[in-house]
Amino acid sequence: YAPITIEGTPIKMSRILFLNYNKHNAEPAKLRHESFVRDINSVVKENERISDDIESSTAHAFCRKWLERYSEKLNLDEVRLIDKDDKNSILNAVIEPRWKKYYTDTMPKSIITDIDSLYNYKEESMLNWEQFFVSAKFIDSELLPEFVKSCIEKYEAIKRTLKVFDFIDFIKEFVRLMKTDAEFKQTVTDRYNIVIADEAQDFTALMNEILFTMQTPHTKIIAVGDTDQTIYSFRGVSPDNILQMSKTLSNCDLLTLETNYRCPSKIVEAAKAILNLNILRFDKEIKYVREGGNISFKAYSNENEKYAFLLKYLANRTDTELENTVIAFRNNDSSFILAEEMYYAGIPYILKDTNKPFTNDIFTRIYHVLDALSTRDDITLNYNLWHVLPISKSTWSDIIEENKKHRITDIRDYRFDNFKLPDSFFLTYSTLLQISTQIDQISCSQYIHSIFDYFRKYYYNFAYKVLPGLTDTMKKKQELADLYMERALKFFNRDITFSAAKLEFSRSQRQATNAVTLSTFHALKGLEFSTVIAVDMIDSIFPNYSKIEQLYPVNTAMEEKESENRLCYVLITRAMENLILLYDERNPSVYIQILKDKAKDVVTLDDAIINKMDISVPGDLSSRMRFINRMMSR
Repeated sequence: YAPITIEGTPIKMSRILFLNYNKHNAEPAKLRHESFVRDINSVVKENERISDDIESSTAHAFCRKWLERYSEKLNLDEVRLIDKDDKNSILNAVIEPRWKKYYTDTMPKSIITDIDSLYNYKEESMLNWEQFFVSAKFIDSELLPEFVKSCIEKYEAIKRTLKVFDFIDFIKEFVRLMKTDAEFKQTVTDRYNIVIADEAQDFTALMNEILFTMQTPHTKIIAVGDTDQTIYSFRGVSPDNILQMSKTLSNCDLLTLETNYRCPSKIVEAAKAILNLNILRFDKEIKYVREGGNISFKAYSNENEKYAFLLKYLANRTDTELENTVIAFRNNDSSFILAEEMYYAGIPYILKDTNKPFTNDIFTRIYHVLDALSTRDDITLNYNLWHVLPISKSTWSDIIEENKKHRITDIRDYRFDNFKLPDSFFLTYSTLLQISTQIDQISCSQYIHSIFDYFRKYYYNFAYKVLPGLTDTMKKKQELADLYMERALKFFNRDITFSAAKLEFSRSQRQATNAVTLSTFHALKGLEFSTVIAVDMIDSIFPNYSKIEQLYPVNTAMEEKESENRLCYVLITRAMENLILLYDERNPSVYIQILKDKAKDVVTLDDAIINKMDISVPGDLSSRMRFINRMMSR
């Protein structure tokens, strides 16, 4: 399709629209199209050559462009995106009084992000309140329905009053105009002959409305996606979005892509065994083009054994093998431990969508306390000392501000005459000054236990204190905090000076090259590696069917279980040669037995050497296998 030429100008406009789910794909998609057209034009006659012009954009950017061009239809002078800081201020102002109304405890810092995420999920999924409140996303938030509804409705009202847009509003308003304004719809659809939706399995219900409203007799819609790789349910994405396309779009033809060119036969057959658990998918037979592949299993009895195995395995890999290996986690909370241990062992790594080592909240607070004791006269750093002092944060801030008036910035010169402070403060402060005078000469191990004792006594025990009636989410945060304390102590309790520790910390934050990749399962989509090592193959973590059944209504639980199965499929099909599955022998994932049955020639790993041997099935798998069989029999 030749581009539209604007009469009297050299300007040409595309007739093909390429909608991307991810903004990082927009420009590469355009370049791939231009390269493809070049190849075609190199082998055809000159009068048969085709245009390489294409408009490549994300759905949000595309809608925003058209709204800005026709802002008068919205009764606006301009289409203004809400500033991030303004948005946080508005959400805080909305949430804080409502939190006080519905709750008695302190409002958590994360609540602004939580409400924003819930709002986007509801709008992207096009759910009414009744549907929203039975969704896994809302149930997982553990928030009161009336609280969330009140916050979201007030936030929307404020946006309307201020005449500002959130990203989600670009799509909502575009779709509304396409449905209600015939002139706008004709102008938009006349522009394009073809609309291509790439990675359509990641399009939300609201994004699909763009496609539905743009189809006309002269505008064709092409959606390319794999329902089996729909893994972003927490963003409002469902395989049903694609499944419904054939019913909603007129004159729709369904073409299935059934051949897997990446994975060898054993990997493909294993992936199919997982997909066979699902009902919500297109019925297609996945084929492979090459034989082979390896699926191996490694059981461990405790976490230390797991990490020891991984380190030993990686230490025996060549640089090329490391570069083509990924270690994947269900949750990124556990990935930082391996990253830290790999740092200690000198094994290079690249992080993808996982937590960096030595960057959790507790490590950062301890680090800043030590940095303040080392620097002594940096007021910004000095504020952090309240974490290890027996006074409130506000009192310590007042002390700093008072000394600042007298141009006193060094903690060794601070005056406290105007403050009524407990004796424990002066005893603690004296110890901190002693550490400060020696911190550059002695090893961290000689004083770090004192720092941790103060930190635990004056901050940690209050910030992470055990309370009755904790929710599962709060318990998890508390358990993580205990782990963070343990890991931070390990880093600092060594025979190195703090200046050396600072240098090590700086080095640990650099991304290596020619290194093993650490990734969450979700972040693997679209990638491929010779070797995939899956770590969290534990029943209570992945897929955790029993918890899903307990938490959610029947229909929601079904959707969540199928979502976990699809995630397992994506994980397996990242492997081009080798798939290695690590699991706790006391609590193996149900997927382990399914994959062992499919692997036939089961192999286990021992000291990084693959040996063939028979594996007996753990007895506690029987009940979970009965559940799998129920799913397969439907």
